[in-house]
Amino acid sequence: MKVLLLLVLLTIFSTASADDCTENYFDAVGTECKCNGNNCASEKFCWESDYGVLCHDEAAVCKDHLPNKDVPVNCKEYVGVVGCDHKFKGNKKHLELLCCETCKSSPNAKCDDHWSFIQKSAGDAVEGMNNCYDVAKKNGLCSAVPDPDPFGIKPQDMCCKTCKGLPEDTTCIGTQGVDYDICAASKIYFGTGKCDGKAAGVQYVPITFGVCKSGNNDDWQKVSCNGDQVTMQRYTDKSCTTEGASLSWKAGECFVLDPNDDAKRAVSQTWPTTSECTNAVKGCDDVAGSGKVTDACGVCGGSGATCAVYSSDNGAAGLTTFFAAMFAVFITLA
Repeated sequence: MKVLLLLVLLTIFSTASADDCTENYFDAVGTECKCNGNNCASEKFCWESDYGVLCHDEAAVCKDHLPNKDVPVNCKEYVGVVGCDHKFKGNKKHLELLCCETCKSSPNAKCDDHWSFIQKSAGDAVEGMNNCYDVAKKNGLCSAVPDPDPFGIKPQDMCCKTCKGLPEDTTCIGTQGVDYDICAASKIYFGTGKCDGKAAGVQYVPITFGVCKSGNNDDWQKVSCNGDQVTMQRYTDKSCTTEGASLSWKAGECFVLDPNDDAKRAVSQTWPTTSECTNAVKGCDDVAGSGKVTDACGVCGGSGATCAVYSSDNGAAGLTTFFAAMFAVFITLA
């Protein structure tokens, strides 16, 4: 149940080796380049990266170099989210060269729903979702608290149009007990792995119990409620049958979802409408979070199919009941 978790890990350089530091850095990596030596044409074309110091050939042809084996999105999709002035590590504007052709014609980010970008970069994390509204509803993306990395991508920028269209006081989208079981107000802290000092922000996360869903680290997970304690069970398979590690917490307790998180994110959750997860809104079957409602025929969890249909004996009242039943079935199937 980790916060959506649509931040993209991008590696923009090829891992091929090269002896000539003046080669186009998109196609080769030079490990002996010197920023202020004779290897690079100028400081402008010399960048430090995870692969060492890289040189870009000043005479390289202006073209788009995405997608590649590390980045699944194309330049139009990438630039549409962050814009060509987006800076990466080293405070360099890699996109100006990485997406040179696109940046010359359409350099600015656009406040839109960049669904193709999300699909290509998020993979299983958005399985079963059809648009940005689905992501916002199921994962709370629009209230996501971005990592403090100044070179990262803000989750809201990927679904800018949808997020901008929501009221400022939006918490979880939908109805408790129908669309989710509890709406967890998650205070997010960075830097120490502890819930100390001032929170970086609050994200509202809709939690549904007993549903197998994709997590953040190529795993799958189910969340359950036991009294006043929430438990997240991780699995190593998509069908949630082979158990991995688990994590439990109570309302107000500080916990760390991922010990390998570079941002050292810590979380403290509460449920604004209830102190215990078992007190989530009950369905008509008196089961917390079941989502069952009484249909037009007065049947708990029914589809409306049990209502009496029209006959010569029950007249107009029967006809009204018939249409009510058919409408209930339509809503169920929609």
